[in-house]
Amino acid sequence: RSVSTLADVRKLLGDPDNATDLENAAASYPGDANMSSVVFTYSRLMRGWDVLIYLRKECGAGADTPRLCTVDLLPHKRVSFANVKFAPTFAKRHVMAVDAAWDEYGDGSGLRYEVYSTKPQYGQELPGDLNRISYGNP
Repeated sequence: RSVSTLADVRKLLGDPDNATDLENAAASYPGDANMSSVVFTYSRLMRGWDVLIYLRKECGAGADTPRLCTVDLLPHKRVSFANVKFAPTFAKRHVMAVDAAWDEYGDGSGLRYEVYSTKPQYGQELPGDLNRISYGNP
């Protein structure tokens, strides 16, 4: 099984619109060579969506450079999932965070849909709206 590196992501997708060191998110990005955990944000890759690429050293056995963990899609506008019925293969898990709560529907392969169950403190989303679609290691 092949594991994508930070260099692979840059080669395939180019430079991100934003890069954030997850261990020090308030600071300026220190560069790829100094990373153990990073999120790349691509806002113009897919119309209407932000694509977030999460990379961490922990996602590759014995990795000395960050490896691809998850790819997340976040809609720019509200997307209602209020009437979506997930197949029985999707297990439901409730998640409570500081600023919102959501139901996560995962199929066991790494594909997860997060649907708000409360109105988040920030943004215009409502209960039943899609928070994100995620694929990869949780």
